[in-house]
Amino acid sequence: MSAENRKSQILIFVVLLLSIILVTVSCIGFFSGSQSSTHTIYIGLNDKDTYTQLISTEDAVQKVHMICMQYVDGYTMYQADGYWKDASGNPTSENTLVCVFVGTDKETVRIIADEVIKALNQNTVLIISETNNAEFYSGT
Repeated sequence: MSAENRKSQILIFVVLLLSIILVTVSCIGFFSGSQSSTHTIYIGLNDKDTYTQLISTEDAVQKVHMICMQYVDGYTMYQADGYWKDASGNPTSENTLVCVFVGTDKETVRIIADEVIKALNQNTVLIISETNNAEFYSGT
């Protein structure tokens, strides 16, 4: 066997070995929970023009829910209180809705945010994106 053939066989062996290792690692990640993205949208409920809440929290929840369910199969929403200092340095607060999306792509989250901004007359919403390990655990 020539040295050239021996090098080709070794190269093929190394490529096959690396392929097996990559497939094994991918399968382990898949079965034990895999890398996923979590996107969280913070939606203040004060109207952008009046700086007061014109839509009730209950109505806002329903509007946001109807928007979200057009684009995703599931999410978590909860109510929170948002606090900050306004442009004059005055302490300000507003009722806030927080929506958490796991495994949804950022483009879809931005589409949801665009519709929420229009529906609730907002200047902006806050989107926080994180990469993490996520799994739907069903017990032992």
